[in-house]
Amino acid sequence: MAPAGKNKGGRPRTWDKLQEHMRLRELVSANWDAMIQAQIKNSMGIRYLVSRDKKTGKFTKLTEEEAKTRLTSESEEVIEVWDERPNVQAFTDLANRHIDKAVEQVQADIKGDITIKWQGE
Repeated sequence: MAPAGKNKGGRPRTWDKLQEHMRLRELVSANWDAMIQAQIKNSMGIRYLVSRDKKTGKFTKLTEEEAKTRLTSESEEVIEVWDERPNVQAFTDLANRHIDKAVEQVQADIKGDITIKWQGE
């Protein structure tokens, strides 16, 4: 049983979903340019370096600096460039959350009178 004043998940009962939504929106907005640049790269496919230990066959992702260091050493490794396929869905999801999803149009062929009533009236 959760302690007094806490929900089952451990969050205070005063947790406000709207506040969390606004906090996430602020964080996304603050990092928007960098995220767009990353997703542009992602949309073209990502290239990264890996090393493969010749003895064990184990692969490890490398930074550029790590690759330079390892290339100058006498280690038993093979450095390769791998390509990752584009991920368009990641960009679409970020754009939909930041600038809202595009409105989908609906067409109706209606004959006769129509009455529209808003909920809550």
